[in-house]
Amino acid sequence: MEESCNFKFCKICSSTVKQKNKSNTQLHLLKSKHSDSNKTILKSIAKDETSHNIVKRIKIKNTPIGDITKFIKKKKIRCPKFLILNLPKIILEPKTRNIHKCNYSCVNWTNYNLNKTASMCMLAIPLYFGFKRHITNVNGVQKSVTYETPCGVHIQNIEDMMRYLMITKSKMTIDQFDFDSDIDPLAKFRFLKPIMFLDDISEGLEFKSISCVNGINGEQSPKLNYITNRQAITDVNLNLDTDFLCGCDCSDNCQDKSKCACWQLTIEAQSSIPNSDKNEHLGYEYRRLYTAIPTGIFECNKTCKCNRLCLNRVVQQSLCLDLQLFKTKKKGWGVRCLNDIPRGTFICCYIGNILNETNVDEQGINYGDEYLLDLDFIDKFKDHKEDYEEYAFPSCLNNTIYDENSASGNALQWLGNLKLKNFKDSICNYYNGNSEYTIDSKYSGNIGRFFNHSCNPNLFVQSVFVDTHDLRFPWISFFSQCVIKAGTELTWDYAYEVGSLPGKKVACYCESVECKQRLL
Repeated sequence: MEESCNFKFCKICSSTVKQKNKSNTQLHLLKSKHSDSNKTILKSIAKDETSHNIVKRIKIKNTPIGDITKFIKKKKIRCPKFLILNLPKIILEPKTRNIHKCNYSCVNWTNYNLNKTASMCMLAIPLYFGFKRHITNVNGVQKSVTYETPCGVHIQNIEDMMRYLMITKSKMTIDQFDFDSDIDPLAKFRFLKPIMFLDDISEGLEFKSISCVNGINGEQSPKLNYITNRQAITDVNLNLDTDFLCGCDCSDNCQDKSKCACWQLTIEAQSSIPNSDKNEHLGYEYRRLYTAIPTGIFECNKTCKCNRLCLNRVVQQSLCLDLQLFKTKKKGWGVRCLNDIPRGTFICCYIGNILNETNVDEQGINYGDEYLLDLDFIDKFKDHKEDYEEYAFPSCLNNTIYDENSASGNALQWLGNLKLKNFKDSICNYYNGNSEYTIDSKYSGNIGRFFNHSCNPNLFVQSVFVDTHDLRFPWISFFSQCVIKAGTELTWDYAYEVGSLPGKKVACYCESVECKQRLL
């Protein structure tokens, strides 16, 4: 690379490289070999297995009682129902390293196109388009992950990878890369010989197909009107007017949170909690969320001038993970991931019809309440702040002077303007108990409808505001709170209170060490 290169990691490539790059345009394709010596490696076998005895029939002639047929049982054989396999590597090799200044041409030759990736694991996508992922041992113990870019640069951390994607103007997103050595981008879960199999329960509505398997019995997949956006029924005023939105004018993919008005809404809301310090780094970290934020997240929206793939647009993106609906032994239908999922990854939202209080009562009486999820963001926030009115409209909003040069000032000014648009009256109606809303996914919903409960869940719930900043209508989103290996069921804590409904008992079958044995 040239001395003027502004990559701080370019020194890795500055060493003398005598070998000439044979061709800057030639694509090196590693073709998978299907010989017996190079079969797909079995990574692990799930606990659930079936077994049977092989019976051999032997005919014996000329016995004292004539010819007889004898059945001999051979040794019991255990046959795994499902395996976790490595995918074959069919990838473009990085070019030979040479001294250069990274630019658009470093990645352009790989011809990356999002539409080509629907069948690929999200973390494996870079490996199909010129990147390599190396895992090395440090001091014989600690494992380190290094990515080799299409132009031969070696990158060892997420910050440098973000800088590389920005300078090369790559269309890839930072959440397609992970530096955790426990993650295998090529891990693939496969259920062998299911009794029932369906290719895609979303019928093409999701970017990723969602398969359905049943290895327990012959029951078909549950009937569902699959939708990808929430729907407000009659008498629910879901105001999507842009007057209810604050937008930013960022041109740096919203990397600088101090200059992004949307980031500042998230930060200012959290700082209003008593005895809490202002956290300037609150929110997503390179499109991942590691802990729940009770005061909500305000994502960039249709009024913003930033790129649609900016760092503050996460839950509004299409489904990018490979999920599978499957029949469980005791819990009905559940959802598993087919690939490894890093901690903090967005999974999906809980989608359904938005009902008001009257509709919810009718639905519960006539059709059951097992798929109802309350939009109780404000109620939960009240647990963190006693004076709700002060949060919704802090005293600083009464001032008419704002620092217009700061994103924080723009965010506060916007909140103050909402007060003039009768937004406060709308919120007060909710606070007085006149407008409580619930999501119903019994007949119309998405894959999030099937996530089961666990007393030790691997997902957590986050309220996110995208198409409106009306605090009554957040998007209910799921994120992974730990590394989730391929083939693992995805679960969250329903937060039911045992004994809260007299006369009703619901058993818990999560089988975790912390299991309370009961949901209700």
